[in-house]
Amino acid sequence: SGSGKSRLAAALREVLPLIHLRSDIERKRRVGLGPEARSAVADDLYAPGITDWTYQQLQDLAAAILGWGFDVLVDATLLTRSRRAAFRALANRQGTGFVILALVAPMSVLRQRVAQRLARGHDASEASLAVLEHQRSICERLSLEERRQAIVIHSTQPPSMADLLGRIVALSGVPLDD
Repeated sequence: SGSGKSRLAAALREVLPLIHLRSDIERKRRVGLGPEARSAVADDLYAPGITDWTYQQLQDLAAAILGWGFDVLVDATLLTRSRRAAFRALANRQGTGFVILALVAPMSVLRQRVAQRLARGHDASEASLAVLEHQRSICERLSLEERRQAIVIHSTQPPSMADLLGRIVALSGVPLDD
């Protein structure tokens, strides 16, 4: 949380013909809330059962979107290798390109961003500092295989959009003009 995933996804959806799925919105959909509605107990949104449902929902939606012939960007933390592997397997079954955009920032920056976002209260994410700490504790580093399909982005100094798009094309093997 706080790495800049949703900000980058929003920028990418402006320049690429894709459908943007956001875990924060699907998570809220599960409990009957609109994207910017505030929950009574935000940390409950990140309980294991809701998280498992959210990632299954993202996989189901991504499969449908790919099946309809559209590209999809899944905006989610995907902290474990098994969660990332499920999306890679989906892309392989659909015969489409697959790229991991791994956003990183110092923990102090992440904490500051999460606190500021919560204070503003105008975002679908309600991840708290406690959620961020939990995410940090369960985060699994990219495997060697995953690193071959990943673009690591230091969100405090992101690459230019042109550079990023070039790297996405190189890794995915899918030209942008398709």
